[in-house]
Amino acid sequence: MDERDTYLSIDLDYWCHTEKDWTARLFFKRVWALGLKVTVALHHHHLLQSINRIARQLRRVVNVDYHSDITEEDFPFELNEGTWANFVRRPEQMTFEWRYPEEGCLDGSTGYCHSYIDPFEIQCTRWRRVVRKEGIARIPWHRICAVGVCLSPGWLDNLWTVNYPVECLGLHEWYGRWSFCNGHRAPTDMDAENGTGIFRPRLISPRL
Repeated sequence: MDERDTYLSIDLDYWCHTEKDWTARLFFKRVWALGLKVTVALHHHHLLQSINRIARQLRRVVNVDYHSDITEEDFPFELNEGTWANFVRRPEQMTFEWRYPEEGCLDGSTGYCHSYIDPFEIQCTRWRRVVRKEGIARIPWHRICAVGVCLSPGWLDNLWTVNYPVECLGLHEWYGRWSFCNGHRAPTDMDAENGTGIFRPRLISPRL
């Protein structure tokens, strides 16, 4: 039986508060060593299609992220970068595992995306299991079958700390275009909002 049943979903804002660029460099060197192509997206929910495309073979989604990106399902909510985990197909067969960088993320004003019911404490989603772990040690590398990386430009306080993966994945153009429009009060760039046009997610090989 093929044990590669894990999707590794990485948000660059995991490193948004660190001042050590080598931490992201070391992590992504391990990612590149998998030898897999990487799906890149501007915002995290733009990776949903790549996850759902292989949902039938998945048993776990590991979300390396400053934010949990999952909410309780007892009230209406829309798909966005903080709820995308609730839109993954076939969650009844899977574990959602949030890897967060620091204890300060465990708060509704920082990393948590739920409103009233903590999905890490109480069963309030369709996922078989919802777990959280601090840090990125002991990620099940041997089980990873696909990797997705999102830029999340609105959450990057220190862009230079993730310059290595941004360079390897060719994401500087996305960041520059998003920053220009956002910083000059331009009309909303619907391609950026929807992950279309120039911001359409793409499957690439990292430039090492």
